[in-house]
Amino acid sequence: MKIRITIPRGLFLIILLCGASVYAQDDVATREISSLDFQKQRQKPASGDKRVNQTTQQNVTQKQRKNLAVITNTRRRYNLVKRIPPKTTVANVNKPKPNPQKTAVKSEQIGVTFWRLRPIAADDGDVPFFSVRIGDGRENWTAERVNSTTRFREGDRVRFTIESSRSGYLYIINREYYADGTAGAANIIFPTLRTRGGDNSVRAGSLVDIPASTDSVPYFTIKPKRRDYAGEELVVLITTEKLPLDIGMKALALNTAQFEKWSNDWGATVDIYDAEDGEGIAMTSAELTAAQTATRALEQEEPLPQTIYKVRISADLPLLVPFRMSAIVP
Repeated sequence: MKIRITIPRGLFLIILLCGASVYAQDDVATREISSLDFQKQRQKPASGDKRVNQTTQQNVTQKQRKNLAVITNTRRRYNLVKRIPPKTTVANVNKPKPNPQKTAVKSEQIGVTFWRLRPIAADDGDVPFFSVRIGDGRENWTAERVNSTTRFREGDRVRFTIESSRSGYLYIINREYYADGTAGAANIIFPTLRTRGGDNSVRAGSLVDIPASTDSVPYFTIKPKRRDYAGEELVVLITTEKLPLDIGMKALALNTAQFEKWSNDWGATVDIYDAEDGEGIAMTSAELTAAQTATRALEQEEPLPQTIYKVRISADLPLLVPFRMSAIVP
């Protein structure tokens, strides 16, 4: 059976940043990282900014105060869960290597948080909620954090947010993958004119939520339809210039040859790190507001992503970072 989400052809998300090196990679992945490097990518809070003191505000519950301390911890630890090597093709093998003495290399970190919707608990306090259809009625549910290793099940309602590490233009591509190693057609699901009016500009700390919280159905529902369905391949693209694409109200089909060329030209080794804590913590108002407002970026003292994708890159080529969202099919 195949899980069908409410976007055409499933969900494939490519993380593609302008300015990446596909060759300069560490031979051995660090087993653990802290949140410090990721936080440094964000802006410092303005002097006297009340958002810095969110853990001590009067209108939060004890549970919220504790949870905020976890997801804003300046020394929060992330553990390596997987290394994804670049795609091996004849073109990649024969591709000339850049001169390392002329190429500045740095480590890029992209933040991703997968959310699973659930009923609001009595001690959740005042948390963002989403209208969910239950039978013939509707209920307000909140979104809780889950790690990249989570395997979603039939009926799960899911969302995800992407946090940029640099300024540019964000593109999100999707496709399904199957147990035999094949994959479905790729579609560009962001930007569309339905989300932020087609504005796909981002900067460090910018959050983009998929689907948008303002959509009529602000979540994807897992609905298996094929037994060989294995999940969704996810990729995000950030370029310094807008791509010449005809963006409309719906997802845009991506030519297979173009997608393969991007993968071959910009594929790099990606290390995936999940936070050692934070699963089950509900979305905060700061995260929802930042995702809804293109001009509002998260600051250093605000909630951190649940997963960090780390790639060692240069400043002269784009970066391609594939990752997957797995599913359990009965």
